[in-house]
Amino acid sequence: MALEIKKLSNLMGAEATGVDLCKPISSTEAAKLNDALHENIVLCIRNQKLDGPRFVEACKVFGNLMRQVNEELCDPDLPELGNVTSGDVDRHDTKARVVRGTSWHSDHSFTEKPPSASILYAVKLPSRGGNTSFCNLRAAYNALPDEKKKQLQGLKARHQFRCSRAPNHIFIKLKNEADRIGAYIFPHPLVRQHLPTGEKTLYLNPQRMEDIIGLERKDSDALLDELVAHSESPAFHWDHQWQAGDMLVWDNRCSMHHANDDWPVNEERFLYKCIVEGEVPV
Repeated sequence: MALEIKKLSNLMGAEATGVDLCKPISSTEAAKLNDALHENIVLCIRNQKLDGPRFVEACKVFGNLMRQVNEELCDPDLPELGNVTSGDVDRHDTKARVVRGTSWHSDHSFTEKPPSASILYAVKLPSRGGNTSFCNLRAAYNALPDEKKKQLQGLKARHQFRCSRAPNHIFIKLKNEADRIGAYIFPHPLVRQHLPTGEKTLYLNPQRMEDIIGLERKDSDALLDELVAHSESPAFHWDHQWQAGDMLVWDNRCSMHHANDDWPVNEERFLYKCIVEGEVPV
């Protein structure tokens, strides 16, 4: 079968069939997959059969891979390979079960060059639940009034690993956290350019945005709250319903996502994860 791309909704999301990422693919096929990602923001590559090393190699179709900040959640022999499991616990603090990423966020926005893309592969799925939800921040930006777009020009938000505004304070602590979190504070524009398409997009992360540089705190909080509330409109949202063999890729530069903690507690959910190098947001 030849590689085929099919849109899954008018808002965002597409699926790719007819490609086996266990094998090398042509430059034409790689370009078609990347173009589909940039256009549709989320791309599901169906019917893959990948172990950890093969998944890592498959992810390189979308760029060079980054190390993830919490290396204890990664494979010790493959440091780019993260594991997202129903058995995650806060091992350095509460020991409690943690379902990661259940609030809207964009991965690793607290770094100088946040990842361009994130990629998950379903190793083990529960019988029901566990969808991943996405928010189209390009559409959210385009829906803003012109006056609001002008107000946002040139404004930057401070993104940091631990944020006092975070709506979800259930997390897994880093090893030696106090010595490390100060390294993860960077300013990024509230409106950035999506380089592959040239389009403007909001760039938000409610879990990591502490304040807007140059504004009084009350004004900063009010504007961030307004932008987040605007983006949380269902008009900008799309859910991915997982199937066995799905390899899911999304563009962090123009979207947010969150996990849904709604699968049976006695069932296992296990996914591989990689993140792809990005650029300084402009």
